Amino acid sequence: MSTSKSKNVAFVLRHSFVIRRSCFVIRLFSIIVSELPKTATGKVQKYVLRGKPAISKPFEFDGIAFASNIDERLAAIRKSNAAARSLLDGFRDTGGTRLKPAAAIYRFPSAIPTLWEAIADARNCLALACILNGWKTSIGELNNFLIRYSDYFDFYRRWPSENGNDFCYQGPSLEIRMRVPSNFTAQPYAYILPSQKMFDRPEPDERIFGALRTVWRRVHILQKVQPADYRQLRSLSVAYEACRVPQAMDNPLYDHGKHCSFWVAAIEALAHRARKGSGPTQVLDLLERREIRDRRVRRRRFTLVNKWATKKIKRFRLLNLVQRLYKRLYDSRNAFLHGNKLRIKLFVPPGLKEGVRLLDVAPLLYLTALEAELVPHQPVVATPLKKLSPAKLRTVIKSCLSRDNTLEDAFRRATDS
Repeated sequence: MSTSKSKNVAFVLRHSFVIRRSCFVIRLFSIIVSELPKTATGKVQKYVLRGKPAISKPFEFDGIAFASNIDERLAAIRKSNAAARSLLDGFRDTGGTRLKPAAAIYRFPSAIPTLWEAIADARNCLALACILNGWKTSIGELNNFLIRYSDYFDFYRRWPSENGNDFCYQGPSLEIRMRVPSNFTAQPYAYILPSQKMFDRPEPDERIFGALRTVWRRVHILQKVQPADYRQLRSLSVAYEACRVPQAMDNPLYDHGKHCSFWVAAIEALAHRARKGSGPTQVLDLLERREIRDRRVRRRRFTLVNKWATKKIKRFRLLNLVQRLYKRLYDSRNAFLHGNKLRIKLFVPPGLKEGVRLLDVAPLLYLTALEAELVPHQPVVATPLKKLSPAKLRTVIKSCLSRDNTLEDAFRRATDS
């Protein structure tokens, strides 16, 4: 690609990114507390603290909770642990305004065999439930005040020492232990704007959050794992990476290609079956399982799915709008990973609304696959309403009233359909 064409493509992608609305939510941090005071009964409680937007009520995960900065359970930590107190109270934005990181806490002793994995999986469940709801609610809208990127949920990589006087960190590239400075100050990512108070509460999709929490509980609490549970949690971890702000490679084309690849991998993990494996056919089958009620989104068109197939019946397939968008996402991933020439129409294909990129639609595709896996849907009612029972009639009316902000509506706002 020539230098002039490359600059033009980069400008279009950057412009497409800039005109999208910013997420007015502060970044999430994490703090690990190693030494905590004893309770009245003599038991020691251990907590893992992480910063996140102020929340009105904690999100509970059977012994693990994500609580606000002012939760009463954190009061004892502030009194006894100087390092934890500094981390809880030392975050500021670039203007010096104090930020309030939230906390992930757990009870000790814990019955969870793999505690850290359980905390990370719980974080992923909460993060994806909030992020997917943010994209479903705000895509194509002029303003967005919801969480749409997983950067807000990142752990802060400094932990209190055993005596509470030092900061520690052990990672792949660094091991450090240092005294807590008296003027300790920490900041969120520079590329994420701090939030106004009225916009900093996470809003998870309750159906998805409840279903994911059930999967998490089967794996980490009940130890009654179903065949699909591990791949669903693994898919969430890949989707968490896909949800980051696409900027780490400092090249718009490469960033978009990398994140499209993550999204395809996350969806393929959901569609994987033991003997059939996973690929575009399995993903298209999974997406088809999610009932689509809107006729514009449900409308099918013959689409080329395998240009190498010798038989026409295998080369083409009737696909609805959701499946066609996934086919575009899969093609963009292949173009990036196979070293093909990257063009602007791969990442901003025709048919999308102005200001909407293929990468913005990817969370909706993942949500479609997730709902097909986890959330049972009511079939389209063909029976006259007067013949329905009162309970069934209430269900139908509630479903009809909630269609203004359904997943189908999000696809309509994102496309020209």
